[in-house]
Amino acid sequence: MDSGLLQAIKKGDLSRFVEEAVNREILREMVRDVQARNAQADPDMLERLIEDELAEARSTFWTSDRH
Repeated sequence: MDSGLLQAIKKGDLSRFVEEAVNREILREMVRDVQARNAQADPDMLERLIEDELAEARSTFWTSDRH
């Protein structure tokens, strides 16, 4: 294999690896922020909010123009 091509593949793999690692860390930070923000929230209220939003999403999922 051409050494230039091999080097490009390795750089691409490293770039992809770094991007995935950054995305994972961003997600972890978002989860920590949401957990901290909701630490004092009433679990029953949160459950109702989630269920209400899921019901709305389910009711419009097949009726929305998804093109």
